[in-house]
Amino acid sequence: MVANEPSMGLFRIKEHCKKSARELVTAKLLLMQTDKATQGAYFDADYAVETVLELASARQNIQNSQSDVEKAIELKRLIDQRKTGGSQ
Repeated sequence: MVANEPSMGLFRIKEHCKKSARELVTAKLLLMQTDKATQGAYFDADYAVETVLELASARQNIQNSQSDVEKAIELKRLIDQRKTGGSQ
């Protein structure tokens, strides 16, 4: 009968809370660290996706620049040809 007293029940609950509190605090700290790492990984991935999309849109500009350089090289070759052909 002594084990069924309300004060004994409250004592058992108190003991359980004491034992569980450390584990809960440890789990919370681990969760916070994981959350921080996840946020960092999300930021990195988001930044990488943004960079890839910008590179994809820059492709046309790079192609235009390459075409302009090729045209300039060809014009320089023609100018040089005329100079050497005209002086002979």
